[in-house]
Amino acid sequence: MQTYKQVYTREVCLIALEIWEEHQLHLLKEVFGDVPPLSIFDVYGGVGKVYYQEDTQDIWSNIIANKANKDLSFVPEQMELLGKNVDKLEKIWHQKKLSSREEIIDLFSLAAWTWVGVSVSYFLPDIKDVSQKDQDLGMALRNRTLDFLEFTDHVLQDTLKDLYPNLGDLVKYISIEELKKNEIPNEEVLKEREKHYIYYDFKVHTSLSIGEFLKANNIEIKEDTIPENLKEIKGQTAMGGKVTGPVRILHKKSEIPELQNGEVLVATMTTPDYLPAMNKAIAFITDEGGITCHAAIVAREIGKPCIIGTKIATKALKSGDMVEVDADNGIIRIIKNEN
Repeated sequence: MQTYKQVYTREVCLIALEIWEEHQLHLLKEVFGDVPPLSIFDVYGGVGKVYYQEDTQDIWSNIIANKANKDLSFVPEQMELLGKNVDKLEKIWHQKKLSSREEIIDLFSLAAWTWVGVSVSYFLPDIKDVSQKDQDLGMALRNRTLDFLEFTDHVLQDTLKDLYPNLGDLVKYISIEELKKNEIPNEEVLKEREKHYIYYDFKVHTSLSIGEFLKANNIEIKEDTIPENLKEIKGQTAMGGKVTGPVRILHKKSEIPELQNGEVLVATMTTPDYLPAMNKAIAFITDEGGITCHAAIVAREIGKPCIIGTKIATKALKSGDMVEVDADNGIIRIIKNEN
């Protein structure tokens, strides 16, 4: 029995998830001769829960560190390549869209290779004998790619909508192989994927529930437990301050307009799409993230209390709950539950 846990939630198109797996499995194999375990993407209504095997990130860190420690030229070469790839990607992001299937296919490859370099930069602190110059360069490049997946996803979706205008938002469910072969599924197939699909080992499954899939693959999910009568949630302070207000849970981008002035924004994570809500909110709380995540950076820029990395906030809280956000101490206190 393999044990997995949810590590991320992402609202991006299928091709963006395929970029994720292309870099994790095919390209890491090519560069390192080894790969981390398969990921599971469980996607409902376009919002995907990303599951990793429990020790995946440790395995990944060891794969990269072992390569870098044996070959001292590896990190400088990877950082140089990453810098060149990020330069190319930023030009595409500024364009906002491409003009052909062939350009999307090229973007797929560029983004996947860029992600390899991003992965190396992420684990630089675990690697011995890395010069301060390369550490600094790696951090600078990481900062330039914080919204890498979101920006790439916007280009993909906007281009696909131009290429297949009759499909509208259903373009989110086209795969890269279907695009390469120019064999786009009919609306019925895409609407099935819109309801629910599981992406695993480069295959899209629509006929299985997540429970059936887990049983068929001998996998169990380790869930975060939420205590009964929970009164406090703890996380990491990204920006200090203390405020009190009602919660607004945002599970997906289409819910962003629902947040009202004076509410506390609670989400799995934030992206640039969330800025209109962040400007209205009095504080931010996220399940995911570190001190360089989007929510943390915006909170420091506009001076709003922010607690990140709570793991359970979107599950433990409900819209309408009254909370005190004590970001000075990284604590959310539940004052009144919305029944």
